[in-house]
Amino acid sequence: MSNERRYLATHNALRGFAALAVFAYHLQLDPLHPLPLGSFAPLIDRGYLWVDFFFLLSGYVLSMCYFDRLADGGLTAAATFLRARIARIVPMHLAALTLLVALVFMLRSNQSALGGARFWAFINAPRLDYLALQTVLLQVWNYRAAVSWNVPSWSISAEMHIYLLLPALAWTAARRPRLAPWGMLAASTLIYAYILAERPRLDILDPLAILRCLAGFLLGAAIQRWRGFYLGTTERRATLTQLTALAGLVAVLLGSRQDVLSIPFFALLLAATADDRGILAIIFSARAWQALGRISYSIYLLNFPLLLAGDAAWMVVYPTATTPGLVRVAGDAIFAGALIALAQLTFWAIETPARRMLRSAPSAAELSPSERLAAVDPAP
Repeated sequence: MSNERRYLATHNALRGFAALAVFAYHLQLDPLHPLPLGSFAPLIDRGYLWVDFFFLLSGYVLSMCYFDRLADGGLTAAATFLRARIARIVPMHLAALTLLVALVFMLRSNQSALGGARFWAFINAPRLDYLALQTVLLQVWNYRAAVSWNVPSWSISAEMHIYLLLPALAWTAARRPRLAPWGMLAASTLIYAYILAERPRLDILDPLAILRCLAGFLLGAAIQRWRGFYLGTTERRATLTQLTALAGLVAVLLGSRQDVLSIPFFALLLAATADDRGILAIIFSARAWQALGRISYSIYLLNFPLLLAGDAAWMVVYPTATTPGLVRVAGDAIFAGALIALAQLTFWAIETPARRMLRSAPSAAELSPSERLAAVDPAP
């Protein structure tokens, strides 16, 4: 693994972009905030697909950081890995959920008073059993629980299930290093083929979401295992591949109803940016993009607390049934800025202390540079 970069700046920035894309999708779902984008609306309306890019990226990063150690370390390494992932994911998850719960019971509002967005339907009759399932990240097994309270955390629930499989997957990959990537690719392809046959949309929040997550994770891990084929490419070739991936994504989003067709282009984008070369590496090297990448997990989980507070305030300041386009644009910009500011605060106050606690744990092995990358990798 000596030829592989330990910190992937472009991947980090893409996490920030993906987190904002998901937030834009949630804004577009809210009757108070949709923008009049005309024929380009699908670029935002299908923003949920960036969660699938997160799954690919998670598979890539965790394969790079943990596969070898898990394969050689036995139960001790598996326990250390699971403790690390829990410490990374759970504190911010609980903080965001607590904030949302506090807002729900403090506002004492209802769906119609908040503008009528369908994801506020649960507020009309909050279910504490669904809240309990979300707290322990088991909501992916119950669709109604997954679409209540802090809805984006469904993907965290799905990934937690995949983490339980990772030690066995790493052990198998180490013993069949040449066949393992092909097996992961085959399994991923079969899952996506099944989804393609059953559902046109990848916006899946029922138990099938675990397979949706697994398919992306396996594909990302396979791409990382085949890194020798694409690392060390030229700047020109990297740029061409990145532009091809983006053009393919746009074509699928605008021209096809089958979400699964976006996956090959997400995979191409992942591989094309794994060497921090090309046009995207230049664009995303900016400090602002790197900062967004670092706080992307908080951005993702704080979508709904911010939207809930924002919708309540919006209905007080601008209670009319319809709002001019410019007002919506300004409001959405304010919402995005507030979300980034809040995410930066929780990154400092919650995520960073939790990571320090993990690093200072007496039973945890010293983190390598690549594991430090995994420590900041979001898992939505």
